[in-house]
Amino acid sequence: MKSKIDDYRLVPSSVELSDIKKLEKVKMELAKPRILSMLIWQTYWQPLAKIKFPIILKDKTKMGIYKITNIETNECYIGQAVDIYKRWN
Repeated sequence: MKSKIDDYRLVPSSVELSDIKKLEKVKMELAKPRILSMLIWQTYWQPLAKIKFPIILKDKTKMGIYKITNIETNECYIGQAVDIYKRWN
């Protein structure tokens, strides 16, 4: 898995990453930051996810436990789902 690590990562372009970081700063000032989080997801991360998820999951009916790690902050989220593809989307 380590030799193909980029197959398991969502990697936006440097321009997109710069925009995301700027928007994250603005989000802290909002009364309802979830709205901006959803916009960031839909605009920057979801298009990458739609490409990567089928590659990672091989088919759309896997269930189980998964771990998502932010490689910049080392924060991780551990979740479970009956349909991981649907949950991630």
